Amino acid sequence: MQISRIVFLILISVFLLNSCSPVKGLKKTSYDKPLSTNNSVLSQHYNTALYKAGIAIFDNYYSGLFFIKNIQDKKMANIVFMSEFGLSFMDMKFENNAIQTNNVQEFLNRKAIISNMENFFLALFMDISEINNTDIFVDDTNAIKVIKFKQNSSRYYYFCNQDNKIERIIQKKRGRAKLEISLKYNNEELPSEIKFENKRIKLRMELELVRLN
Repeated sequence: MQISRIVFLILISVFLLNSCSPVKGLKKTSYDKPLSTNNSVLSQHYNTALYKAGIAIFDNYYSGLFFIKNIQDKKMANIVFMSEFGLSFMDMKFENNAIQTNNVQEFLNRKAIISNMENFFLALFMDISEINNTDIFVDDTNAIKVIKFKQNSSRYYYFCNQDNKIERIIQKKRGRAKLEISLKYNNEELPSEIKFENKRIKLRMELELVRLN
């Protein structure tokens, strides 16, 4: 009886994992050319970027600016969330394929918020070309292209549009709700709009590109 119960639970788990897969209905394939024109969403050829930000956390709303200082030759970046008047709310750093939070104001100093912010920016700065064991999924017409890989116990899915730019990212981790990021582009290499959501903790964030140097 105990063995039957374990087998039943395993089958249910496998069914739920497959039914909820972001690549359900797509086929695994191989590509002999780069799938995406931007191996990293935010690690591009620029010095600084400024995004206008609106963040809804639980039932509170905050507005401000995200200032990104990109150090291309060292594959590093400094990320500062600040008010329109220049007061720093949160200070993060991307280095060695990791995000570290250095300073944070009390109203943002919660583990769930910091963790989601770090995961959000890590997904945007991570260089896909340096990831081993990536899987490629496409539909029958190759109109939908998805890069899937596992990194630090999380599964990532990078969806590319017809211009081979990353337009959607999903991160899934066992025991945690999935994080979803959607991206829109104008003429710049960087996204003109970035939207991020974690429904479980009621965290939503919208970024709009203001200046790029």
